[in-house]
Amino acid sequence: MRKTETKDEIIQGLMTTINNLNEEISLLREQVAYLTQKLYGNHQNKLLYQDKSVYLMKRILIVTKMRIFPVETEEITYHRRKHKAKRADILEAFTSEKVHHQLTGKDLLCPDCQKEMKEIGSWSVRQELLKIVKAPVPKAPLAHSYGSASIIAHTLYQKYELKVPAYRQEND
Repeated sequence: MRKTETKDEIIQGLMTTINNLNEEISLLREQVAYLTQKLYGNHQNKLLYQDKSVYLMKRILIVTKMRIFPVETEEITYHRRKHKAKRADILEAFTSEKVHHQLTGKDLLCPDCQKEMKEIGSWSVRQELLKIVKAPVPKAPLAHSYGSASIIAHTLYQKYELKVPAYRQEND
């Protein structure tokens, strides 16, 4: 401050600074409200200003101020791998057969109207597996137990013959 300034000039300068700061604070509050609304969504459909032209002018100022500080964006490019046609390759290894079933005698007649039936279509059938043989499951040595006979025998051998404690058996 200069010594030649009067108190009135100092007060006037401080008042203009206060007014400028108050206006900047109101703009920053509006910007925070706008960004909060963008982030969390609109909960109330109220305008901050009754005069829409003032509201739009303030919005334009906020947007232009936001453009001064651009948001950095990073572009990620990657290539997705295509699914390999594994199933088609496996099925190509098998030969397809054309199976044609021909009806004769009574089977050729319709059971409802007793008229002769005719062929309405054909398709090729691929014979992949002839027969699936399922082995019988051995009976469990202990009812409702997950342990097989060999696991139970190994555990008993370690426990009573080798004197290995249970906590060391768990570590094995």
